[in-house]
Amino acid sequence: MRKGTTGTGVKRIFIAIALVGVVAGIAGYPAAADALSLKWLDARDGLPQARITSLLAAGGRLIAGFEGRGIAVLGPGDARFRFVTRADGLPSDDVKSLVLYKGKVHAGTAEGIAVEEGKRWTVLREAAGIPLRNVVLAASPDGKELWACSLFLAGGTVVFDGKGWTFIGGEGKGLFNSISSFGFSPGAVLLGSGMGMVYERKGKEIEPLRERFPEANVTSVAERGGVVYTGTNRGLYLWRGKEWQPASVPAGFAGEAVFAILKSEIDLIVAGIRGVFLLDRAGEMRVLTGSEQFLGGPVYALAEDGGTLYAATERGVAVMKDWRER
Repeated sequence: MRKGTTGTGVKRIFIAIALVGVVAGIAGYPAAADALSLKWLDARDGLPQARITSLLAAGGRLIAGFEGRGIAVLGPGDARFRFVTRADGLPSDDVKSLVLYKGKVHAGTAEGIAVEEGKRWTVLREAAGIPLRNVVLAASPDGKELWACSLFLAGGTVVFDGKGWTFIGGEGKGLFNSISSFGFSPGAVLLGSGMGMVYERKGKEIEPLRERFPEANVTSVAERGGVVYTGTNRGLYLWRGKEWQPASVPAGFAGEAVFAILKSEIDLIVAGIRGVFLLDRAGEMRVLTGSEQFLGGPVYALAEDGGTLYAATERGVAVMKDWRER
């Protein structure tokens, strides 16, 4: 990987308050670490000028999914990204999601699920009787289950347990064909609907977490310490068991669109139209975007591996190390 400018000598992380790059420190929020290092992967590394929809970092590889351009892979020692497209076996170059399941990369695309098998890709176009279109994927933290939503009118949500696929829904439950994100908590699976609701599945029962849910579309969902967090087009909200309420966020982020929530151990990293901020294990907030080389959002996707955080932006992928340090 080629190192980009790191902003040596910058001793604070500022809060990005505008998409045009207006940056200012906001009193009352702790500064991020002096040690945070930042570099870029962009067109000079082979990334196209196209929307990054998803990121996966694992085993020393960084994998990016694109809207209309397939998958870009940067492996250990690679000088540039290499591409995987329909010509290499993908069912579509429109990639919606990337996950690692049973040690294999799975890509949810506009026309099915692609599974990396060495140098080949196998394709699944239907599961449990559901045609797979615009597929959102998630793997359970224990590695036992692969969840998928086929996001279209005749679609729905299915789960693979290592042996077979099961349709989630049915009479009296619904199709769950608008699930835009999945989250996992002890004993439960969280399903965030792009139509505006978060559902909790325990065993075979599914309940909507309905009380005081905002009029908003869900983009992401996660759980930490018994609290459910959901990212929406109207900001970050949380559920403590009774009702939804706006989460406390850094200035400039309140009410602004959230695109992704990444849970890393017990830290939560939230990405959205204003950039990225951290809700750390101590309960404090720190903005992770805002050095002179990274002037804020939008940030569309996140990944983390071995303490390195990756953020997909309109410029390319920002690579941050030592982001946990204070």
